[in-house]
Amino acid sequence: GHGSRAVTPKISVVLPVHNRAEVLSRAIQSVVDQELCDFELIVVDDGSTDGSADLVETFQDERIRLIRLEKNRGGNVARNEGIRAATAPLLAFLDSDDRYLPNKLAWVVEEFERTPDLDLLVDSFIKVQPPSSRKAEVVRRNPVIRDRELFRTALFTRQLWKATPSITVKREAALKAMFDETLRRLQDFDFLIRVSEFANCASTDQILWVKYWDANAISAQDNMISANV
Repeated sequence: GHGSRAVTPKISVVLPVHNRAEVLSRAIQSVVDQELCDFELIVVDDGSTDGSADLVETFQDERIRLIRLEKNRGGNVARNEGIRAATAPLLAFLDSDDRYLPNKLAWVVEEFERTPDLDLLVDSFIKVQPPSSRKAEVVRRNPVIRDRELFRTALFTRQLWKATPSITVKREAALKAMFDETLRRLQDFDFLIRVSEFANCASTDQILWVKYWDANAISAQDNMISANV
């Protein structure tokens, strides 16, 4: 129902979507299937015209909330709407093309409980490659970094695999940084730079989600162009 929940969830998942009805169910189902039950999933529909928003409403799960933006304003606007709407102290992100492994939320929640001064964590993932690739999938395993300065160095020297669904962050740190709504690409890189200026950031080699190659993705065309040209 629409009543306020008695207990604050442990973690809020923010999932922006724009016209991805054909894959969105896989992403949502991967959150519903989590070993950790104590979450809320905030799907922010960024002005879809393909029925993506209606698809969200077919999931009969009171942990799922839908925010509809009237017109397409970009992934970072949608993410920021989700951050503001979130009620949990911890935030995770998911993109409509991708899916969580079943232990994703349980693992990150435990990690933050074990490490009280941690503000942001970047985890690792499996990347499903395009059909033309020699390998069907590759592992994007990040180094284990526990120190903010080492984290920043790794970020700037391109030693970290970065993608928004790799990020778990305390909501108060996310609210302080927010995503840059003017950027169309390297949004995760920019966000990580700004959070790491004031917060404790770490990375882990734990593989917690699956990234699917998408021929239409903006990042597929120019992955190596710096965000701060």
